[in-house]
Amino acid sequence: MADKIIDAGKKHQFKISVAYSEEETPAEESASPAGNMAASAVATSRITEKTDLPNDNKKTQPGSSVANSDKKQKTYICDWKNCKGHPEDINHKYRNPEGNTNRGNATSGKDYETEWIYENLEPWQLYGNGNNPRATYDDFAKDNDPSKPWNETIINKALNDVTYPAYVTQKHHLISVNLFDSVPELAHNAKLVGYNVNDKENGVCLPYFKIDIVQHNLQCHRGSHPAAYNEKILLLLKTLQKKSISYCQSDNQYLLKEKINKISERILDHINNWRPGWYLTSSALSHKKWAYEQIAKKGKE
Repeated sequence: MADKIIDAGKKHQFKISVAYSEEETPAEESASPAGNMAASAVATSRITEKTDLPNDNKKTQPGSSVANSDKKQKTYICDWKNCKGHPEDINHKYRNPEGNTNRGNATSGKDYETEWIYENLEPWQLYGNGNNPRATYDDFAKDNDPSKPWNETIINKALNDVTYPAYVTQKHHLISVNLFDSVPELAHNAKLVGYNVNDKENGVCLPYFKIDIVQHNLQCHRGSHPAAYNEKILLLLKTLQKKSISYCQSDNQYLLKEKINKISERILDHINNWRPGWYLTSSALSHKKWAYEQIAKKGKE
């Protein structure tokens, strides 16, 4: 009987040696009929256990769980930079038309300066009339050389075209337009969700002439931004660019627009509170000192 089982084991390519316990030997098996029966039973049990196991070489039937695991799920790559794929096409979720990270019109279609005035971003619209600096031609001339044609034009505007509480302002992008060139992935994705660098959330109107600083205690601004100012903002944008890669996978892309606007909000707070490192010119504090000195002199006259 044992020989037949062994033959069967050979036929099925199983090692029958595992049928013997540590105490059993082939000699003991042949010496006792009982031993033969015990060995037979154990060997039969072991062979059954082996034959019940799945054969790795056997072809899996279509529709089985293994077959399904080998089937690749179709994925769609959306327009988001560094997209890892989605089970469905989600490009329809992005805003059309796209946003804008270049100087130009706001989302409304107006040029951004007109848009910001329309949205009441002028200081007297936001903060009330403020302190009247009673500015004169001399105040403006001390600030800008009137012999230069452009300065003469702007001085005439300050004297003749605006009256208190209004004054000449310069429109300032809180996040400089050209900074988006240094974060191309962020710029691309921001446009997908309708971010526009010219929208009011990224704008502020600040006094052009130093004398007008005292009206609302705002920094004077004209010209380009200091390098240190831009470097701080660029670091914030680069950090956001890295974090926002995952927004696509979490289907939370529109969070990017909110985050960029939060950066603008934070910058505005720094500027309005004259925080060190956030001056719009290296002479910001001296400009402020000069303006308040002029007002003090007028008070004594």
